[in-house]
Amino acid sequence: TGGTVLMGRGISGNSFVTALGLGGTSEDIVYILTDDSQIEKISSSIKKAVENEKQNFGQIFSISTNNFLKNGTVNEGENKMAEEKSLELITVILNKGYADDAMAAARKAGAGGGTVINARGTAKEGDAKFFGMQIVPEKEMLLIVVDSDKKTDVFDAIKKLPCLAEPGSG
Repeated sequence: TGGTVLMGRGISGNSFVTALGLGGTSEDIVYILTDDSQIEKISSSIKKAVENEKQNFGQIFSISTNNFLKNGTVNEGENKMAEEKSLELITVILNKGYADDAMAAARKAGAGGGTVINARGTAKEGDAKFFGMQIVPEKEMLLIVVDSDKKTDVFDAIKKLPCLAEPGSG
């Protein structure tokens, strides 16, 4: 039904091209949240849409959100995160300007902090148009890592925000 697009920057694998400052390219990163039964259908549709494009057009893969965050070490020799500590990643997609409100609600419910990524929504049929171009709202993605035992409280606090009351608002 929709997705979220982030702007990325590609880096060339060719060190000579990179040295000349020609290796960086602007790339879109598209997040689509769906259930497992739709993955193959969506993947096939994307591949078909770009089959006539240039070689190395992009990458497509899926990640189970159930296994998105793993405990481990950052560098060799550092202490491992406590094995009994279970963490969860909460991802909130909001209209631009509301990430601070969502983070404030999350903090009151026990979260420590979060990361905001600027993004934009994907246009779909029926969206507003201006001079024939679809108007795509700017979005903010808020990523919050919390202890599993706090996840429900944080999630519920964010869901109650007035900025998320309207359909399509986040």
